[in-house]
Amino acid sequence: MLEKVLQNSKTMIANLHNAMKFLSYIDIRFLFSEGIIPHPIIEVIDFIYQYVLGKSQDTSSLDLNQSPYDISEMKLENLTKFHTDASKIVGDFFQNSKYILIFLINDLPKINIAELPNDLNFARIEILNTFFNEIVEVWYKNLGFEEFLNPKTAEFIPPIDPDTNQNDGIEALNIIRRESGWKEMNHISIVYFGKQFSVDRIINDEVSNINFQIKKKHVSQLLRCRFTEIMKNYRSLFSAMLYICDKDAHNYYNNCVIKLFGSLVKSKTMLEDLYEALVTLKKSSIWSVNYTSESNLQIVFEWVAGFLSLLENNDFSLKNINDNKMIKQLLIIFKKKFNVFSTLLLNEIKIFDTLCHKDDKFKNVQYYVNYFRNPENESINLNPENSMQIMLNACNFFDNFCENVSKSCYKDLGFEKLPHCKIKN
Repeated sequence: MLEKVLQNSKTMIANLHNAMKFLSYIDIRFLFSEGIIPHPIIEVIDFIYQYVLGKSQDTSSLDLNQSPYDISEMKLENLTKFHTDASKIVGDFFQNSKYILIFLINDLPKINIAELPNDLNFARIEILNTFFNEIVEVWYKNLGFEEFLNPKTAEFIPPIDPDTNQNDGIEALNIIRRESGWKEMNHISIVYFGKQFSVDRIINDEVSNINFQIKKKHVSQLLRCRFTEIMKNYRSLFSAMLYICDKDAHNYYNNCVIKLFGSLVKSKTMLEDLYEALVTLKKSSIWSVNYTSESNLQIVFEWVAGFLSLLENNDFSLKNINDNKMIKQLLIIFKKKFNVFSTLLLNEIKIFDTLCHKDDKFKNVQYYVNYFRNPENESINLNPENSMQIMLNACNFFDNFCENVSKSCYKDLGFEKLPHCKIKN
């Protein structure tokens, strides 16, 4: 009977879930001032919704080797765990919420479950079904959510910005959100008006005219966090390599710098992939240039384009580096660009925590230097014979880093599957 009740509650829970989803698509920045923002309770209701949905779709056959009693015991244990977990989630929400009136919190333990007749299971289920239907009627239909979610009149149809290629943007987001590369970002969440949004929360929903505006902001902000992390590591690795050339491989300085330039040239593929991803997002109207917006990717675009310009206007390839004068000139050019980039990156890192939450901390230059000196926790004597091996360790690590970025942030995000964006100016 308990399972039957849960299955019968599916429509009610689904409608309340849809209502909360709709509210979560509203950009609350236009409704509230920061600091007093009641976010929709989507996490709370989503836990219950997923369980009820699973129960409604459960078609697994019974184990004939188990007795009916054992099966019932197993099902009751499952239901009890759900009830315990759901009660904790709901209780924590009430206790931690700043927006629920205090008298509601105090009265919560006093609420009694309506008495149900003990004689007939059928009567109990009918009473509960009536309760579910009334909730749907009063708190879903009568509040207009049906009209909002499936608008039939012009006044309820979300407007489309005439300067936005919204259909292309919706198509692009729905293609890339199904790709595997997002798993590489699970350690990052965005901070959007005081609330953290995980990767799953951002990409799980199908994108439509109703939620495109908020989804494109969330996706762009997430990619800003991820691409900033990549460029921060890019800088730290180059700084570590320069340090090794100055300190560890000083007696082989020119050879060390040549190795650094070799890795710089190899990183061009990664930079081109990031550039292509950013251009594709721009052509799809998923981000636009607005320096005050948390979802603005312009600063990352300028970093990537700057390094590509450096590589296109200067020949750092090994075949043309034959004399000390050439090496010195190229190193001056590289360091000048690198220092400008470092300053701009530092300004972005200062506001990183206001836009992004990262589970792990950034690794600093000294961490990488120590790792390259001792990559397998084996002793490396810092003598001339071993100094270039340290640089080779650094170059191999850096090259693998760039390859992994190209794979996870371009190929595995499906940007190659968006040809309709590539033909636009």
